[in-house]
Amino acid sequence: MGLSDALASGDRRTALEALREHLAARLETAPDNVAAPIAGQLVKVMQELEALPEPEEGTALDELTKRRARRASAS
Repeated sequence: MGLSDALASGDRRTALEALREHLAARLETAPDNVAAPIAGQLVKVMQELEALPEPEEGTALDELTKRRARRASAS
């Protein structure tokens, strides 16, 4: 799932995880003058992820069902 899809999913954890991966990839290739701000954002995203409650245990099918229900209710 790409960053745009993750952000559109409405799931905060999914969005933050995708943003974390995006920032980490950008940090690896960032010029020195922008590396520090990207690293700062990455730290903030990681802190937000740590502060979220642990996800409920369930199967992949359970998660898919929940996502479909959220999408249907948003329409």
